[in-house]
Amino acid sequence: MIVGEMGPFNLFDKIRSFIMSRYDSDHWLYNGIGCPLCVSFWIAIIAAIYTTPDLYHFPLHWLGIAGSVTLIYRTVE
Repeated sequence: MIVGEMGPFNLFDKIRSFIMSRYDSDHWLYNGIGCPLCVSFWIAIIAAIYTTPDLYHFPLHWLGIAGSVTLIYRTVE
């Protein structure tokens, strides 16, 4: 939703517009905010924080969630 939709109260559109107006097209944030795989990689950190029972398994949860999103995105696309 962050990459392609306007969101509630145009929130996601405002975030994208803010980042794209602040940085030039060569900046990694400008390119990353338009990429669903890039955004899901970083948003997966938040999901992993809530699902990981301990710090030892955190990387597995983080990359597993991001990988699942990638698999779903590639399958649906």
